[in-house]
Amino acid sequence: MARLNNKHQRSDLLGADAGATDQRIEAYCMPTHRSLLLGVMALLIAACDFAGGPSDGSNAIVRPQDFALLPCQSLSEAPHCALAIVGGKRILFGAPAGVGWTLPKDDLRQLDAVVLFALEADAIEGLDEVRNQSWREGRAAPLRVIGPPGVIEMVTALNNAMEQSDALFVVDNGIPPGGYNAALLEPVEAPQDSRVFDTGDVVIFRRAAGYQIDYSGRATALLEVCGKTPDTGETGSKLAADVRIACRQEDDADAWPISAPIFVLRG
Repeated sequence: MARLNNKHQRSDLLGADAGATDQRIEAYCMPTHRSLLLGVMALLIAACDFAGGPSDGSNAIVRPQDFALLPCQSLSEAPHCALAIVGGKRILFGAPAGVGWTLPKDDLRQLDAVVLFALEADAIEGLDEVRNQSWREGRAAPLRVIGPPGVIEMVTALNNAMEQSDALFVVDNGIPPGGYNAALLEPVEAPQDSRVFDTGDVVIFRRAAGYQIDYSGRATALLEVCGKTPDTGETGSKLAADVRIACRQEDDADAWPISAPIFVLRG
């Protein structure tokens, strides 16, 4: 049997059936292309939903004069995590795994501080993500990291560990808009009853029950620390607060985790 050695012989073999063959191919490919297109669109929609945050209302519009607590979206369960936007300041409470990839770019770039409830692995796994993503998005100053005793040693070790990768990133991509040194984390230890953050209008205190946020004396919120520190017997109910996020559901408090925006004050 003669072999078909070139494209002309193959075309001749199709002959008059070529048109019918083209129709069959088109009929087969069109639904296949539609299926592929729908699949790609579904993946893009899912990716956009993930990158833009949860669809539970946590993308609510917060004005510069407002005081709001927004829920975190994380790749793992994050019972103790919230982004506080207070008078234009942005403070992330908790750093569970995945949170650095889900915060909006504007919030990352303008992030003023991270407050750690504890130093256990599940409470800090997202800290390096927040550090790197906020720096690459243009954060303009070292990021303050507030936490319990041991935070200075932990943050210093993380800065040292990231030094080479920071340099390699700059070689490949250039220095981010905020500058090379903005990559650094700046640790602040938070002993009980201390003032750990103060911009004049926004002040954060470390209380035995948790962290108390005061906004110009106009509104306060208390975020209780749960399960990671010895029980002192003190509960947040004894502290004055317009909003309290408690370790368990109570009549006068919301409970961790928060699943929707909480406006402490609408300015």
